[in-house]
Amino acid sequence: MSIETEIKFKVEDAAKLAQRLRDAGFREDTPRTFESNVLFDTPDRKMRARTEILRIRNYGGRWVITHKRLPDAGPERTRTNTGSRRRPG
Repeated sequence: MSIETEIKFKVEDAAKLAQRLRDAGFREDTPRTFESNVLFDTPDRKMRARTEILRIRNYGGRWVITHKRLPDAGPERTRTNTGSRRRPG
């Protein structure tokens, strides 16, 4: 099972950051795309109490169902993608 690490930071000037990344040899792999996330839990919030969540994400017409939970030991999060499909059309 893979371990996912996600880091978020505030960017004051997106254009300047993009130029610095290009100058360092990076290229844009995916153009800016709207992302929609819907989180699901049981009515009594049992998943949240166990530090779990079920997410359905739409990113650029691709749908992904993800289950996240804390592992049995350690502070890292685990991620299981249970399926995905591209929107018809």
